[in-house]
Amino acid sequence: MTTPPRLTQAEYTAFLDSLPVHPSCLYFASKDGNVEEAKGILVKNPNLEVNWTNNEDGWTTFYVACESGCDAIVSILLAHPDIEVNLKTKYGGPTPFVAACYNSSTSCARQGLRSTSRTLMESLRPCALLLMAA
Repeated sequence: MTTPPRLTQAEYTAFLDSLPVHPSCLYFASKDGNVEEAKGILVKNPNLEVNWTNNEDGWTTFYVACESGCDAIVSILLAHPDIEVNLKTKYGGPTPFVAACYNSSTSCARQGLRSTSRTLMESLRPCALLLMAA
């Protein structure tokens, strides 16, 4: 019996890079505040489902980025053409920007104020007083 040829490190890396990426990879990079990983995932996978939700509580990638207060990832996701900013959690919880306000991540919520999107403004309405006071 012959053994199959071993891959070089470059071949192995190329093989790994060719594998499809699951949207949960972007979710966990966003949740952990790993900006470079999130950027890399989106650059290599421009058609990735950015509005993916976890099954446990229905949080989206954008929700966890806002909830954790990672301004850089919030900005990256806001720039994505397919992002939906007003998706609520599985149990009808707050929108991502409202979660940012509740967790004192007002800089993330202010990004919504700088946006021209009406849906963003509707999302921020419940925490407008908190933003004015901060």
